Amino acid sequence: MESLAENRISSKPIRCRWAYFVMVVTGFLLTGALTVQPAVASPAEVAVASSPEGKWSGQWRSEATGHQGPLKARIRKLDNDRYRAMFRGRFFAVIPFIYPTTLQRSGDSSFTSSQRLPLLGTYKMKAEVTSDQFKATFEGRRDTGVFELSR
Repeated sequence: MESLAENRISSKPIRCRWAYFVMVVTGFLLTGALTVQPAVASPAEVAVASSPEGKWSGQWRSEATGHQGPLKARIRKLDNDRYRAMFRGRFFAVIPFIYPTTLQRSGDSSFTSSQRLPLLGTYKMKAEVTSDQFKATFEGRRDTGVFELSR
């Protein structure tokens, strides 16, 4: 008789643990915590990822002269394929400059621009944009270089 009583006592904690386990798993399933989401981004997420819109900061560097300095950009959307960019930086560490231009989409994550600057001539830029990186090459009359920015 003792063994039957011991069996009832020892099986009760097992049943409680099993019931607890079933409740936890059911709770996870009902709240979606155990559902697996696909790793593929939606088209809306891809469009946002390649959008240059927003604030950026980083560096510019002249390949022709070796000059470099800090660079910030604020970019806003004009329409589906055009963005207004305002680049602000420093030359010789103390001389501020502003480079306003319009970025034209030329691919999913590619952009181009061309802007005439007083005394410097026309500067052309080609940029590749991801969700957190803006990398561009520029070319002017006597200068070439890069912009490397991040969010």
